[in-house]
Amino acid sequence: MVNKVFAFLLKSVLVIFILGFLFILSGTLFPFVPYVSVGNLLFELVLRATTFIWVSILLFAISAFAFKKLGGTVLKICTALGLVLVIGFFSINLSQYMTARKHDVNISLTKLTGISPPLTYDDIQTGDFVYSNVDGPKELTVYTPNSTSAAGHPVILYIHGGGWTTGDRHNASSFLKEFANAGYVAISISYSLATATKATWDIAPKQINEALSWINTHAADYQMDLDRFYMFGESAGGQLVTNTANRINDGTIEKELNEKVPTVKAVSVAVPAVNPKALYETTKLPVFKQNLYTLVTSYLGKDGINNPEVFNSVSSFETISSKTPPTFILGGAHDHIVPPSIVEDYYKQLKAAGIDTEYIKLPFADHATNTVYPNGVGYEMLSQLTLRWFNKYGSGI
Repeated sequence: MVNKVFAFLLKSVLVIFILGFLFILSGTLFPFVPYVSVGNLLFELVLRATTFIWVSILLFAISAFAFKKLGGTVLKICTALGLVLVIGFFSINLSQYMTARKHDVNISLTKLTGISPPLTYDDIQTGDFVYSNVDGPKELTVYTPNSTSAAGHPVILYIHGGGWTTGDRHNASSFLKEFANAGYVAISISYSLATATKATWDIAPKQINEALSWINTHAADYQMDLDRFYMFGESAGGQLVTNTANRINDGTIEKELNEKVPTVKAVSVAVPAVNPKALYETTKLPVFKQNLYTLVTSYLGKDGINNPEVFNSVSSFETISSKTPPTFILGGAHDHIVPPSIVEDYYKQLKAAGIDTEYIKLPFADHATNTVYPNGVGYEMLSQLTLRWFNKYGSGI
């Protein structure tokens, strides 16, 4: 009796786990099948990508061992499906790894597999300050190198993502600590988040302008070299970064502030939402469409969503000029939140305007592009290629 109960529980657990992992694998391999596509997001948000290989191997091994001991059709099927999971997740990880190596990104296999822990940079100095009182007090965090520099340190201004409704300035703290460790002064800001009753499309840009003023005022305090000024962001933050950087370099923001602001030498963005209104208009998957509509409506307001003046003002396409800074873009080939076609169109318009730009798509990656896990492939690509891009444009690091 005990053996029968144990066998039943073992089979049940294996079936549940294997079916769950098959759903995630199916969504990653077939990302544009309605509802199944949710599995692609789970692939990036639930576990480190390589963890799926380890778990799949474990499921396969347990199924094979149980089949040998207990026999039966269910365990035989579990063994076969476990092998499918191993091959599937290994192929996905290998494809991403090979893409990284193609672009000379160094990937530590021990860190990628989780054997070695990511670096923490606990010795990096940080400070929190109120930089704006537009729509209430807003803070920024400064990450500073431990070394001094007579020539000053290059500066990175980071703007976080989160669909304009969530997130905070600590979203990319691991990136910013890496940048500070490399020799940059890295600055991350909070900004007002949109809600169903409060649009922030015209508030967040004013706060970013005030952050630029704060940087001007405090540059000497942190040995900032504002002749080497860069911007970095992801998703909604990527939209705010591209819009701001383009408007800085064409002189618009200097006129708004009535003070000189540092020219942006280069920009790096991941999965940037460069055309908010097009997000929900482009996606064909109902499971994402309503969510995107809600996010964009919160940001632009129920009146703004149908006002060409409003949605044009937040479209980065509208701010491209001959002075737009060189722009690096990392995208997800299976992005459901910011469809690749939107990013590709932005990249093409940058090229048409004569702007030096590079666009890399990470295979099988959804919106997170695996950047949420330090030392994952997407994370390492964004970190290393951002520093390389900024060095190409004069950072000296």
